[in-house]
Amino acid sequence: MNSLLGVFAAPTALSGASVLRQTAKAVAAPFETLLTSALESADKPTGADLQSGVTDGAGTLREHVAASLQQVLASLGLQPGEHVTLEVDDWTGDVTVADSHPLADAIETALRDNAELAAQLRRLGEAEGQFDGSPFKSASKLSVELGDTRSAARLQWLS
Repeated sequence: MNSLLGVFAAPTALSGASVLRQTAKAVAAPFETLLTSALESADKPTGADLQSGVTDGAGTLREHVAASLQQVLASLGLQPGEHVTLEVDDWTGDVTVADSHPLADAIETALRDNAELAAQLRRLGEAEGQFDGSPFKSASKLSVELGDTRSAARLQWLS
């Protein structure tokens, strides 16, 4: 009789252990995600690393973005010393002209057509701490001043 009760009791013990195991996994999942995220972000270079000379093959990310913006904006007819303020959406990465520049539509089209440059602008903002994930801050503004024909544009994040 005891052996018969043992057979019937075993599935209950197994299902109890299964429930306990599933509960432990569910409780641990958020911590695993948090730890994984922290480890991934620890491997990424910071804005200070990028500004101090960590290269991406063509100089620092900031230098590369400045040179690319110089080229794109000069090709549209902007002159050395001319300013334009770009707005980078924190959530979508979309880049628009924040001020009422006469070439705003052409600039936005050129940046939309150059997905690589738009992505680099987003990475630069992330690396330099412009995107904090806050639901209250929807866009970051970047002031771009064209350099002369031999230099890159000057970039400055606006607060």
